[in-house]
Amino acid sequence: MKEIAELKKILLQGAGGFSPAAEAAEFFRQRGKSAEGAGNQLESYGNWGSYGRLLAAILHEKLGRPVLFVTAHIGEADQAQEDLETFGGQGVELFPASERMEGETEPTSEVACERLRLCQQLAQGDFTGVMAASVCALMQPVPSAVFLREQSLFLEEGRDYEGGPEAVLQWLADHQYERVDQVEAAGEFAGRGGIVDILGPGQDQPARLEFFGDRLESLRYFDRDTQRSTASIRQIRIATCRSLPAGEGASMLPDYLPGSTLVVIEESGQVQEAGRIFLERMNHPQGMYPVEAVMQKMGGWDRLFLHTFPGQMGLDSVRLGAQSVQQYERRGKEALEELWRQRGTNRVFLFCENAAEQQRAWELLAEVAGAKKGSMPDLAERFFLPVGFVQEGFALPQADLLVISHHELFGQNPVRRRLRRLKSLQAIDSFSDLEKNDLVVHVTHGIGRFLGMKTLTKGGRQEEYLALEYAGKALVHVPASKIDLVHKYVGCRTGRMVLSRLGGKSWEKQKQKVREAVEDVASELLEIQAQRQSMPGIRFPDDTAWQKEFEESFLYQETDDQRTANQEIKRD
Repeated sequence: MKEIAELKKILLQGAGGFSPAAEAAEFFRQRGKSAEGAGNQLESYGNWGSYGRLLAAILHEKLGRPVLFVTAHIGEADQAQEDLETFGGQGVELFPASERMEGETEPTSEVACERLRLCQQLAQGDFTGVMAASVCALMQPVPSAVFLREQSLFLEEGRDYEGGPEAVLQWLADHQYERVDQVEAAGEFAGRGGIVDILGPGQDQPARLEFFGDRLESLRYFDRDTQRSTASIRQIRIATCRSLPAGEGASMLPDYLPGSTLVVIEESGQVQEAGRIFLERMNHPQGMYPVEAVMQKMGGWDRLFLHTFPGQMGLDSVRLGAQSVQQYERRGKEALEELWRQRGTNRVFLFCENAAEQQRAWELLAEVAGAKKGSMPDLAERFFLPVGFVQEGFALPQADLLVISHHELFGQNPVRRRLRRLKSLQAIDSFSDLEKNDLVVHVTHGIGRFLGMKTLTKGGRQEEYLALEYAGKALVHVPASKIDLVHKYVGCRTGRMVLSRLGGKSWEKQKQKVREAVEDVASELLEIQAQRQSMPGIRFPDDTAWQKEFEESFLYQETDDQRTANQEIKRD
């Protein structure tokens, strides 16, 4: 984006000989590692808002080196990734921290698979971009490169594998993949006869293996939604999802970093304090690395420390000179008028999250400037309105520069969230869809645990039964012929689930509440439909520019389902 390029150019050129970005780039370009193998350390102060993240993006581009950006808190790492994407473009990764509660059991985890994917990418030497990570994420162990290599499954089309598909299915189960009916997320697999579907960490699409006996006849990727093949492949390496045993094959992320990596640490004092608190609050911190060990490990790479206030600076330090833009926050058009009056001394970069915000900002600026529609004199050189999300603005008086975001100026605080792919839920077609210890729901008895299939004799004839366990170790045997009474539990809770008690009234009360709620909804829908049938239809006009602007000003990120619903409503 030309506006971002112009912003970086201004910071590198500086004003009056003041250019911290160029100074930092030159420092790391000229210095080599010490005889002890330690990296160079540059302290900086005067960081504010998102300036340090912009500086990291500039150094990545100027030095051509991978960058690890370290924050104190998990939420700050998310924000850093968004800023780095805005300032640096594509290829910015987030190394996530596992936020699973202690003692919570989960066969697979999207976060765990993402951590494995990034470790694989680093191990292969493919990573040359920017990665954001909280200190908590760095303190959590990762499998070593040796462990990953030894605990992976290599498959090649046209080869024989002893045990065929059953051996592959067993390997996946042993390495903590989750068996499902249809593969949706990383760490899942499905098996049907001689066909095995797998979606491992690092795979963009699931792979389908087709066996004929013990021979792998076909290997290809397929679309998880349409189930159609997208590409044939000759071979594939499937990484393990197995939890790392304590002390066995453990490592930390910095062990994967190439020697040319530049580590940028935002507020190192807060980073160390957050790391110590994180460890203190864990009841069982076995396997976790102390923050001191992480900081010591990162000492082998070149490091840039970003501080807001000056402290005990080392021999090598640089003043960044960034200041707050708080005086403009939540003042909207009034702030734009003030910025327009200062146009002779300041170059302003107003970051808008989307095209609608950008268009509205241009209109307000034109109104402030008293310009005619389509005529914007003096704005091109002093005002820039790039599209992108910036967490917090900053001012650089020495460079006559001000960076601010639309949401700061107009007081609209957007709610950002990471959208995860939802797993589709399916009812049980047969007992083969159930695994031992799966939670199930019996229409009459409520939530129980499936213990397996048993053959029982009743009335002189044998029949297969589903053995279900309830509270108090009570057992219920359901004939296989009545499997329609049993459904797989599809609730969103993880961890320990409370089983229903046989003979109790709580399940009936729950069903009655649901029944009443469904009847209320059905009655309301019937009433609405009756009203619709009695009224003439209305065809609304196509979306106007105002409508689009209004929609794009919505503060929340929409899910795919919400966007689809909006489109369907408009089509109706």
